[in-house]
Amino acid sequence: ERATTEYPTRRRQSPVTLQRNRRERNPRASQEAQRGYRQRLIIRRGNELRRRCADIVTLAVVDVASNPLSAALAARGCDIVQLHEGRGVYSGLIASLLFGIPYVITRRVPNPRRSKWVRRLAYRKAAAVVAISRAVATSLGPDYSGTGFDFVADAHAALEAEPGAVTALRDRLKGKLIIGHVGALDHADKGQRTIIEAARAVREQHPDWYFMLCGDGRDEQSFREDIGDLDNIELTGWVDNIGDYYGCFDVFVFPSLKEAIGSAMI
Repeated sequence: ERATTEYPTRRRQSPVTLQRNRRERNPRASQEAQRGYRQRLIIRRGNELRRRCADIVTLAVVDVASNPLSAALAARGCDIVQLHEGRGVYSGLIASLLFGIPYVITRRVPNPRRSKWVRRLAYRKAAAVVAISRAVATSLGPDYSGTGFDFVADAHAALEAEPGAVTALRDRLKGKLIIGHVGALDHADKGQRTIIEAARAVREQHPDWYFMLCGDGRDEQSFREDIGDLDNIELTGWVDNIGDYYGCFDVFVFPSLKEAIGSAMI
């Protein structure tokens, strides 16, 4: 079985994932389910992932309090744990010390981490540390320079587009050049205010240009305030059928200020 914060288990089941902060549905959970693995998803109470993963029948979702010990205890009985960076590394370390469960740390974002002895210990004790790019690995900081990283530059999410849905989206915006973007709404990383400024700048000169931003995030409300009465830009919010939106875009824009690998563009 597998947990996110993420852990695999002892009965030919996939790892469990301890997923504490991320809100996206993990495509790998669906792929592991198709292979017959049983999985355990350990999430903070109230996390939207419970609803988004409801159709994965071999995935058990466990809600825990917002602390590393609760997540570690919920991983008991798993064969292996996979943890996304953040406080999840502490859960992996505790699960390893209490139950002897090996754990794998994955890093997807190029954010430096404060050098704490317990974090360094968690990295040293991990069965593997996986980064999606060298930029992500080196961003951890010089105090972690001895960490051995494996690299899995994977941006594939098995996205599919339903032709009928793509046609419906294009029919709604008939005559428009659809300029799309996909990503968490977070200007500090993704630079999406640049798109809003562009929409404002070209509104009169190019009335047929239509900007569509797919995703949710911490800046969603402030973006809506920035957009105001602009009628050539749309925030769709979270969409489950993102492949259909990719299928309807004429142009894809990617103004990121900071990226690990740029999977939305790839």
